[in-house]
Amino acid sequence: MTHAFPPSLEISVIDRRNIDLWFQIGPKPAKAQAARDRVLANISSNTPHNVVRLVAHQGFETYARIATEIDPRGRLQLWPPVFADALSVCQKKSIAGLILNRTLELFSDIEIKYGEARFLESHPDASVWRGAVVADRFEFTAAAAILAHRRSAVTRKTSIARSITGGGHFTETGLLDLYLACQTDTMDRADNDPLIDLRADMAEFLDPTEPSADRTIWLVATEGDEPIGLLIPQIDRETRLGWIVYVGVTKSHRGKRVGTALIERCLADHDVPGLQWNAMVDLINAPSMKLHRSSGFADTFDRFITYRKPWSRAADDSAAAAPV
Repeated sequence: MTHAFPPSLEISVIDRRNIDLWFQIGPKPAKAQAARDRVLANISSNTPHNVVRLVAHQGFETYARIATEIDPRGRLQLWPPVFADALSVCQKKSIAGLILNRTLELFSDIEIKYGEARFLESHPDASVWRGAVVADRFEFTAAAAILAHRRSAVTRKTSIARSITGGGHFTETGLLDLYLACQTDTMDRADNDPLIDLRADMAEFLDPTEPSADRTIWLVATEGDEPIGLLIPQIDRETRLGWIVYVGVTKSHRGKRVGTALIERCLADHDVPGLQWNAMVDLINAPSMKLHRSSGFADTFDRFITYRKPWSRAADDSAAAAPV
């Protein structure tokens, strides 16, 4: 593939020598020095970290930057690059292809079974990045809506007899069994691709390093001794953002307002002034969209698009090089 940008363009991983390249183009952090210090601390640390930052530059002039990440399940996460304002659309397309190829080359020695390019459609250069992703044989997976809660977090009375308790009262095995039961014949999250092992999916929720791993705020709905619904929230008290990360109900108990009761209990438990609750729901999951909207969530008109590349780069290149 031929790129129109000058061949002297470099794609470099950020280190101590070229960290200033990262902060040349916007949007600049409000506290740039603090952000720079955090990046330097990560670079200087002897402990491995899963965020890799790259810049496209010519000498000491930066044209684009991108952050990539390897998630706990070995998936390569990609977000759209931030481009310098003066670049033309043609130049942005060229750089997007170059920086994507460089990123995949960096990780060619590990088994990447699932790669994602995720972005909000409102991102100004979303179409440019999408073109590079599709050209590199990533396949469209799903689109999800980001919803924001608009009502006061007050629970409505329900006549349905059930109890809701904290997830900390249940064993990890019990929570896994409930999660698997809730996932029967549904897809609540945009990245629940059929290639993903649901047990690994739940393991990510339980990973102590994940912000959603606080089981003391998880909620489980029961009927008698039977767990029938699960809600996993995530709260960032620094940014004052709350997310409904997952909500699901076992197949035999759907349509009985169990999901509604879980969401309302979550909002009531965390009725903190200034805390904004959001949710991300797959657009093809009509029941989940209806559930969130009936619980006071409204469409923000932002979209979260997911692509996947279900083969490793190394395996793909080896196959291409094999004699016919």
